[in-house]
Amino acid sequence: MTTAMKNQYLEAEFGDFFAVLGRWKELKPAEIALRDDKSEVSWQELAEKVDRIASHLIDTGLKRGQSVAILGTSCVNYALIFLAAVRAGGVAAPLTTSATREQLEGMARDSGAIHLFIDLAKSKELGPDFLPGLKHIAIENIGEWTGVEQIKAKFSEPKPDDPFNIIYSSGTTGMPKGIIHSHMMRWRQFAPTAVSYLKNDIEVRSLASTPLYSNTTMVAFLASLLAGGTVNIMGKFNTL
Repeated sequence: MTTAMKNQYLEAEFGDFFAVLGRWKELKPAEIALRDDKSEVSWQELAEKVDRIASHLIDTGLKRGQSVAILGTSCVNYALIFLAAVRAGGVAAPLTTSATREQLEGMARDSGAIHLFIDLAKSKELGPDFLPGLKHIAIENIGEWTGVEQIKAKFSEPKPDDPFNIIYSSGTTGMPKGIIHSHMMRWRQFAPTAVSYLKNDIEVRSLASTPLYSNTTMVAFLASLLAGGTVNIMGKFNTL
């Protein structure tokens, strides 16, 4: 497929993020989409894992427009959960790991989430009495959580005004505040960026060296995936 043919999907006024990712799966199923220091997933695996997580979110109570809270160090599984929340018609709500317990509880309540994906380190730090009303799922064990049952859910196409994700402020003036970004906002922000990458006609690779709860990280994460690139995720920045 030529660069011009690839770009026609991204140059539309509005598009379905996952329809674009699906085309990359068809074009390059065995190439790497996401990688961290312990694992990597191909485009084929990304599509299958995201759909499976999204389906299980719906099966376990996620409603359209409802948030999915994510708390932990950035990794491949974290990225898959973020994408799956949106794929399911929900809203990705990554929580700031450096926030206080009180702030985290406030963010989770504000988001309206019923699912909390949390890594084992953060779960141990916060203890068993942290947000007991939410469904806790270990980020490291999402494969066990979803199981291998056939995917039954039908995913609907997003509308421009549907919420895509929530980014929380640092909370320097009080409780962190949630900033909601719509599908249209993210499309207008990152589809043109993806087009600019592809017009260079070089292999697209990015390094997400800042946390996935940071708005700035979305440039390395979402735009690169729209361009069919490989996103290398760092759990914590270092110069090595």
